[in-house]
Amino acid sequence: MRASSPPPSAAVACCCVLIAPPCTWPWLPVPTPLLCSAPLTPTSSCPPSAIAAWASPRPPATSPTLHPRQCWRQCGVARAAVFLDRDGVLNREAGYLHQVADLELIPGAAQALRQLNQQQWFCCLVSNQSGPARGYYSCAHVEALHRRLSRCLHAQARAWLDAIYYCLDLPPTAGGCVPEFARWSAWRKPNTGMLVAAAWAHDLDLGRSFVVGDKATDIDLAHNAGATGILVRTGYGDSVLAGRYQHPSAPDAVAADLGEAVRWIGQAAV
Repeated sequence: MRASSPPPSAAVACCCVLIAPPCTWPWLPVPTPLLCSAPLTPTSSCPPSAIAAWASPRPPATSPTLHPRQCWRQCGVARAAVFLDRDGVLNREAGYLHQVADLELIPGAAQALRQLNQQQWFCCLVSNQSGPARGYYSCAHVEALHRRLSRCLHAQARAWLDAIYYCLDLPPTAGGCVPEFARWSAWRKPNTGMLVAAAWAHDLDLGRSFVVGDKATDIDLAHNAGATGILVRTGYGDSVLAGRYQHPSAPDAVAADLGEAVRWIGQAAV
């Protein structure tokens, strides 16, 4: 992959915070959200028939199921991505961040992300953010945290995220108490909604992509989407490996931190 330089304001301007209401397509493995910012209209890179298949409530008669990657391969524009969890991967795990200033990067994380930028990987944040559903703070607070994250990444290494996706929803059975967000969501990891939405919006091939996280649910997300899952020991990673947090997991690789994960990705993608 060729090295590249971002536009002057890429560290902030390229970070798209996207939230969409869920839309159920019965013919997909799980209900998936429909991106409000992704118009279902033909483009020069995607044949109208493929667009129609996505827009239809059920698959065309000639195709009982249409996997998203079939569409992208027809278009010839699919690319691989690195999906990154936030807390414990990019910034220090500190529980629920009630103060924006408490968000601090893990040493070396910005430099590792910069390496991915230079190698022209599509770098996408995917994060469960249930604070608003629990009544801890507002959606605006989550957005402020992501703005700080972007500023810190740029300040330390001129690194940037190409897109930011997060899920605010949390079922009542798991602690969701704010009616607006107290619900099941296809976007909440380990469900694949955020990855499917990102893949559709940015022409990504999930089968060639990587998910880097510190939780078993991140690895489950990777495998549910057909991607490669890398567990980092920062954050909750060591606790997951020791069986003290969440549930047993079978990552495709284990890395000390994001820097080591990036080196592993570079070798695996050759």
